[in-house]
Amino acid sequence: MGLKNNGDESFVDGVGIDKRFKLAQDNEPTVEKTVEWSQKFGDKLNWQGTFRDRIEDVAHYVDLVIADGREKEIAIERLEESLMWLGKAIFKE
Repeated sequence: MGLKNNGDESFVDGVGIDKRFKLAQDNEPTVEKTVEWSQKFGDKLNWQGTFRDRIEDVAHYVDLVIADGREKEIAIERLEESLMWLGKAIFKE
């Protein structure tokens, strides 16, 4: 997680935010992998997806209403971090 925008992504139009809040499970798994995850994790995947969607909505709103700058980047980075910690908590066995 870096604070720098190297120019490849635009945080103003939300492209960078969508990419930053993508889950590893979003990488089009095989049918077998999807069945395996569903059997192993059940509702936990749904919980993680719900949290991700809501946190991503907040990140988009921050991007929309807050001026570009260090504070905005830190706020969005902390949202990413909160998603990571939620994932760890959800899947903790």
